[in-house]
Amino acid sequence: LRIARRPKHEVLITGGAGFMGANLAAHLLANTDAHLTLFDDLAEPGAAQNFAWLSGQAGEGRLKLMCSDLRRASRVAEAVCRADEIYHLASYDGRDEDSYEIQGANLVGTSNVLEAARRSDRNPAVVCASFFRSTSADRLVQDYADIHHLPAVVLRLDSVTGPRQWAPDQDWVARVIYAVLGGC
Repeated sequence: LRIARRPKHEVLITGGAGFMGANLAAHLLANTDAHLTLFDDLAEPGAAQNFAWLSGQAGEGRLKLMCSDLRRASRVAEAVCRADEIYHLASYDGRDEDSYEIQGANLVGTSNVLEAARRSDRNPAVVCASFFRSTSADRLVQDYADIHHLPAVVLRLDSVTGPRQWAPDQDWVARVIYAVLGGC
C-alpha cells in the first residue's frame, strides 16, 4: 500500500476501543504524529476502559471518539471523509460465529466503510482485519477494492491475545500457552 502523507495525518480505527484497536492506537500515539479517530459503539467489555487509557496517552487534539454503530452509513461517511488510513477492526469477535445477525452486521459495516472510502476525496488506504470463519467479508473487501481501485488489504486472523483484552472467553488459547510456558 502506498499511503499519501499529508501535513496532518488522519487515521480512522473502527473498533478502536476494542482489544486490537486500542493496542494499535497506543502504538500510533507513541510512534507517529497521526491524529486518531476511534469509531466504536463501546458495547464490548472493557471498551470504555480502553478509551480512557488511550486518552491518558494522547496529546492535545490527537485522539477523538466517534461513538456509533457501523451500520449507520452517514456516521461512517462522516468519519471516513477525513481519513488518510482506515484500520477496519470492528468485526466479529469469535462468539456465536453462526449468528446471521452478527455476520450481517459485519458485512453491512464493512460495506459502509468501503463505500465511504471510495467516495472520499482522500483515497484512504484500507486495512481490514477479518476474524470470522466465513470468507465473505474478506472476499467483499478484495473484490470491492479491485473493482473501485481502492488501496486495501485484508489480514485474516485467528487467535490473537495481549494487553487490553477484557472478555474472558476471547483469549483462552493464549492463556493455556502462557500457563504451560509458566510451568503450570
